[in-house]
Amino acid sequence: MRITLNKESEKFVSDQVSSGRYRSADDVVQHGLALLQEREKDSPSPPSNGDVNLLENVQRLANGVSEKDWDSIPSDLAKNVDHYLYGTRKNP
Repeated sequence: MRITLNKESEKFVSDQVSSGRYRSADDVVQHGLALLQEREKDSPSPPSNGDVNLLENVQRLANGVSEKDWDSIPSDLAKNVDHYLYGTRKNP
């Protein structure tokens, strides 16, 4: 596999090798990929292209909101979203 790096990334990899921290550009990339794999393993999956039910995703997100936060949401938020976001006059 071949990859192309922008100049900044290329310089970063080169600097890492020059510092003696890594033996080669391959080592820098391997370490970066290992960190990415670890981060992806610990983070929730990004939205898919329709393979996952939207309702399930919304419910999963809603379950992460505390009762205190739910209670602080105004009951007329949908009707008066502009008021709460921009300070416009409330709708009756």
